[in-house]
Amino acid sequence: MRMPHRLFWAFLLSAIAWAAHAKANEPGAERIAHSIHVVRLELEGPIGPASSDYVARSLDYAVATKASLIILRVDTPGGLDTAMRKIIKAY
Repeated sequence: MRMPHRLFWAFLLSAIAWAAHAKANEPGAERIAHSIHVVRLELEGPIGPASSDYVARSLDYAVATKASLIILRVDTPGGLDTAMRKIIKAY
């Protein structure tokens, strides 16, 4: 006997909702949800000593504040070789 499509989808969606509710009400779930700290860095234009210092200082800040995620968005044509190497080797 085939289950009607509507009944199947209703059962599936209610099972997903129940699972999400159970996961959200797990002990410690609220603590985990509020402990996410993201650091976003934007680097535009040619890379120079100031750019590499900015990235290094920002990464130090991210480590000091225990960031969960670091996003580095780069829009640059390139720049000084030494400055770019400093950024690459920062961490």
